[in-house]
Amino acid sequence: MKKTGRIKTLRGFVNVASEGSISDASGINWANRIFNDERIGFGWVVIDFALMPSPTLAMPRANAVGLWTINPDRLGAAQLLQMITNTASSVNNQCIGVIRAPYTSSQNTVLDPDHIVVDTLTIVAESDDAVPYLITLEEYEISDYEEIVQRVKEVAQNIEDAA
Repeated sequence: MKKTGRIKTLRGFVNVASEGSISDASGINWANRIFNDERIGFGWVVIDFALMPSPTLAMPRANAVGLWTINPDRLGAAQLLQMITNTASSVNNQCIGVIRAPYTSSQNTVLDPDHIVVDTLTIVAESDDAVPYLITLEEYEISDYEEIVQRVKEVAQNIEDAA
């Protein structure tokens, strides 16, 4: 794995009404893909994940905001609700970061520093409000082996009870 020197910043806001969002029946639990890079031989490490304050808007009324490497197009509403409402984030390798309210403490932000994103980043939230985000990624050249390991890590090593 070798740094390319390229840094990418993702900034914006998403909510349940954003294009591409999927949600459960309540409209409170939703997911929206914010990044997709399907190139072979490259991966991204998330070096910062924060909610972006606005001078004119309050911070979102969200209990938690998660950063996942799952493609929301592959989720159903029931799976989405399960991801948010139970302990899935602690046992699912597809969850690589969480910010919990209140947003005033860095202790409320957790980020997996070893995860390499090889495809998709999705924001998953429990909120009836827009979520403004600022995410910084660092690009790496990765071998075929490293890419395979990351893809397997995301889907095959989850320890969540499927029953």
